[in-house]
Amino acid sequence: MKKRAGKMSGVKFPGVIQLESQMEAALVRCMQVDPRVVSLKPQPCTIDMGTGRAFANKEAALEAYEGRRYRPKLYTPDLEVTLVDGRLFYLDAKHSAHIDKKPEYLDYPSLLAEVGISLVIVTESLLQGPIDRNAWLLLQGQAEETAPKLASKIACLKQQRVTFKELRENIGIPQAKILRLILDGYLVFDFSCEALGPSTNLNTANRDQRHLEVIEF
Repeated sequence: MKKRAGKMSGVKFPGVIQLESQMEAALVRCMQVDPRVVSLKPQPCTIDMGTGRAFANKEAALEAYEGRRYRPKLYTPDLEVTLVDGRLFYLDAKHSAHIDKKPEYLDYPSLLAEVGISLVIVTESLLQGPIDRNAWLLLQGQAEETAPKLASKIACLKQQRVTFKELRENIGIPQAKILRLILDGYLVFDFSCEALGPSTNLNTANRDQRHLEVIEF
């Protein structure tokens, strides 16, 4: 997950973004399906850890300190996310091997909190496993709309639990529509731990999207 990931397009940011690693790509996918996140921006700024000053990029930071004896300690988080309640967070995907080499990264959230900056460090313990593939699959349903009839059909099911395959083959709901129903919280499952597939048990719900919230903000 440390390999370069390439480029990605999405619904919560304009155009195409360049990603530095597979971990960062997984984090972007998870934030795209997180209902609390309204927008995100990669490599949003460069922060001087010594002063808390934020700059547009590393070059701007170096230029600001050019000719001074002070040597800035520069840090660029992977993502900036804006939540529906207006709060802004920086996120950084760090592999545990990278943290072992530079354990001071674990101090960054508390240090930045002192100057009013919210940072969350995310490791592979969350991003590896089924969560990334689940997010990738659910993104295939974002272009769909939840028709009222479909939502009503789910609400009227006699059983509260149904498999993905049963919905698709017995009830006749197309796969993309099922994914949309999951995104909208009409169907829920263990997004973080269970790989979504034909045999996955989906529980009916009333627009409960909390299963897609994988980071504590």
